[in-house]
Amino acid sequence: MDFVGNVSGQGRLVLAAVEDPDVRALLSTGLVQENFAVRFVEGSALRGIQSLPGEVECLVLDMEVTGDHTSVLTRTLRDRGCTVPILLLAGDPACDDVFAAIREGADDFIRKPIQGAEHVALAMRRLSAFRSCILDNSKLRAQQEKARQQELLDRDRLKFFRFASHELKSPVVAIRSSLHAVLEGKDVTLQERYRALLGRAAVRADQLIDMINDLTALSADRSDLRNNYQEVDLAHLLVECVSNQSPVIEAKKLVLCMDLPNEPFPATCNRYGVEKVVANLLSNACRYNVPGGQLSVSLALDEGSARIRVTDTGIGIPEAERERVFDEFYRASNARSAVSFGSGLGLALVKKVVLEHGGRIDVQSAVGAGTTFTVWIPLRRGKE
Repeated sequence: MDFVGNVSGQGRLVLAAVEDPDVRALLSTGLVQENFAVRFVEGSALRGIQSLPGEVECLVLDMEVTGDHTSVLTRTLRDRGCTVPILLLAGDPACDDVFAAIREGADDFIRKPIQGAEHVALAMRRLSAFRSCILDNSKLRAQQEKARQQELLDRDRLKFFRFASHELKSPVVAIRSSLHAVLEGKDVTLQERYRALLGRAAVRADQLIDMINDLTALSADRSDLRNNYQEVDLAHLLVECVSNQSPVIEAKKLVLCMDLPNEPFPATCNRYGVEKVVANLLSNACRYNVPGGQLSVSLALDEGSARIRVTDTGIGIPEAERERVFDEFYRASNARSAVSFGSGLGLALVKKVVLEHGGRIDVQSAVGAGTTFTVWIPLRRGKE
C-alpha cells in the first residue's frame, strides 16, 4: 500500500483516503485533538485491499475518492474479520449511497462540508464509543458460545459416566459376590496360595465398586443434589463417617482427635452428597497417613457456614500439584508411589458437591508433614 505524506500527530493511527487539502487539514487537527495520528493514502491504493495494517485503529473514507468501491471495500474488510471502525465523509448521503456502505459494515458518516476540527473530534469520540460497544458485545457472545459448548461437553461426559457406571456395576458386583462366597464357604477347601489370590481379587473387586460408585456420584445432575435437600445433623454424620473408617484407623494405629459440638449441628443439605465429601476426605487422610500418625476431624460454625476440617500427618501433596488434585482422574505423584490403586475421582467429587451446595474448599499441605482439607457448606440454601 502506497502511503502519502508524513504522519500527523502522535498516538493511535488513523488511515484516511482523502485528497482535498482543506479536508486533510481539518482531519489532522481534529484527530490530533483526540490523541490520534493520521496518515493519508491514495484512494486507488485501497482497491483490492484484503486487510488493514495491524497498527491502524480507524479508517476514514472520503466517498468522493472511493466512490462506488466504498461498499465493496467495507464488505471485504468485515468479511475478513476486520473490526476497525470505518468513518465515511459524504457530500449528499443519498447520492453517495452512504447507507449502502453502512449496511455493509461502515459505522458512521460526516456530511461535507465539514464544519471544523471539533466536528471531526466529536465524530471520532462517538465512533470510538460505538465501536467499543460492538466489540464488547462480540466478546460477550463469544464467551457465551464458549460456555454453551463447554456445557454440552460436560453433559456428554456425564452421560458417558452414567452409562459406564451403570453397565460396569452389575458384572463387578457379581464377581465380588462370587469371590466372597468362595472365600467364606465352609465346605470349600482351598490351598493357602489360592485363597490368598482370591482374597486379593476380592479386594480389587471392592475397590472397583468404590470407583464405580464415585463415577455414579460424579455424574449426578445438579437437580439430583438440589431436589434432595433435607435437614441433617452434621455432628452425627461425622461420627458415623469416622466410625466407618475405624478398621483402617485401628490397623494403622492412628491417633484420632475429634473436635465436634456436644449438641446437634443441623444443616439443610444433600445428605448423600455431604456424606461422600466427608467419607472421601477421611479415606484419603487414613490411606496416605503414616502408621501411628494423627488424624484430626473438626466441625464448627463459621460465618453462616458449617466448617468441616480434616487433617492428617501423612505424605502431603507437592506444591506444584496441589491445585490439580481436584481434577478428575488425577493423583499426585507421591500418592501414586505410596498407594498403587486409586481412581483419582474422590476429590473431584468432593469439589463438585461442595460447589453445588454453594460452598468452598481449601487445601493446605506440605510434603512429609501432612495435609489439611477445609470445607465450608452454607447451613441454609434457598430453592433454585
